[in-house]
Amino acid sequence: MAHIQLPTYEQMKKKIQKLEKEALRRKLADEVLCKSEERYRMIFNYSPLVIVHFDSTGAIVDCNEIAEKHGGSVWVELGARNGITFYISISKYL
Repeated sequence: MAHIQLPTYEQMKKKIQKLEKEALRRKLADEVLCKSEERYRMIFNYSPLVIVHFDSTGAIVDCNEIAEKHGGSVWVELGARNGITFYISISKYL
């Protein structure tokens, strides 16, 4: 029968401290990320400039309220170049 070596109290204490430190680091990183996301969302929503968010294929994923007011919600594909699809709002030109 194989003998199993159990960790000592000191080894367990060090491991617990290491895990607690990692948990705290992750919690702080999560708080920083949340604040950054909140700040981005505030800038995105309340910017006086048109902001349009495209995905990696060039498709429109999101736009702010100003973009909707100035460009409407009807977007037409212009074409693609280098794997990116370009769009334009047709309401400005009707």
